[in-house]
Amino acid sequence: MPQADGSLLFDSKLDLAGFEVGVNMVSDLVSGVGEKLKGLASSVLQTGMDFTASMSEVQALSGATGKELEALTETAKEYGASTQFTASESAQALKYMALAGWDTQQMTAGLPGILSLAASSGMELAQASDIVTDYLSAFGMEAEQSAYMADLLSYAQANSNTTGEQLSCQYTRCRTVRRNDNGSACNDGKSRF
Repeated sequence: MPQADGSLLFDSKLDLAGFEVGVNMVSDLVSGVGEKLKGLASSVLQTGMDFTASMSEVQALSGATGKELEALTETAKEYGASTQFTASESAQALKYMALAGWDTQQMTAGLPGILSLAASSGMELAQASDIVTDYLSAFGMEAEQSAYMADLLSYAQANSNTTGEQLSCQYTRCRTVRRNDNGSACNDGKSRF
């Protein structure tokens, strides 16, 4: 029988299994949040790079510099923030306007009509821009009439069994006839399509 010497013995082993499970859970959670933040940051950077690349194209095609480029950039950002379209999509629409030879004032004035057509027809914004700029040119209309052209296309689509893309094909055929006829697209404010 052991003799008592006045000392106490304690079992100092701790059961750390639950603690380790908790630490692993927190570690996994932090790691998951970190990955999501990394993905978000990557997405934001990519969006910014896409917008910058689109505006570089607009600048190269339009020749806009300084205040003109600043106005176009702010226009794309404004419509990106206030419509269903992103700033990059708005910049792509501006690109097609620049390809059509529109100047800064024409592009900033024409973008709302093009946005309206794209929204009402469900087509891509760049495609709507391409269509409107082509038709205005084909029918001898000015860039400031883009809202009117967009309204014509939207009205025709809404009141017929036709999509914006189908109308696009028909207007392409129609413009050849109009050019050969030396006519204008409008008479007394009413369409003669």
